[in-house]
Amino acid sequence: MRSRDAHRRRDFRAMGTTVTVLGPDVPVFEHAARRVSETFTVEEDRFSRFRTTSELCRVNAAAGSWTTISEPFAQLLAFSLDQAGRTRGLFDPTVLRAVHAAG
Repeated sequence: MRSRDAHRRRDFRAMGTTVTVLGPDVPVFEHAARRVSETFTVEEDRFSRFRTTSELCRVNAAAGSWTTISEPFAQLLAFSLDQAGRTRGLFDPTVLRAVHAAG
C-alpha cells in the first residue's frame, strides 16, 4: 500500500497489549477488523494462562493426568513442541513452573 493511499485503522486490547488492524479504506474493512478482533477473543479465551476458565488453565490444572483437549489446542501444542526441538530448547512451551516461581 502506498503512503498516499487512504487507509483505516482499528485498535483493540488483547493478550495484554494493544492490537492494531490496518487496511485499505474499502467497504469490507470494518467487517475484516471485527473478524480479527473476534479471532483474538476466541484464542485468548482458549490459551490465556490468566483466565481460570481457559482451556490452557484446565490442562495445566490436570498436569500429570490424562485430559481431553480441543483440536486447535492439539495443533498448537504439536507445533510448539516441534519448535522447542528445532531450537534445541531456546523456545520452551513447558516452563509454567519456572514462570510461577519467578512470580
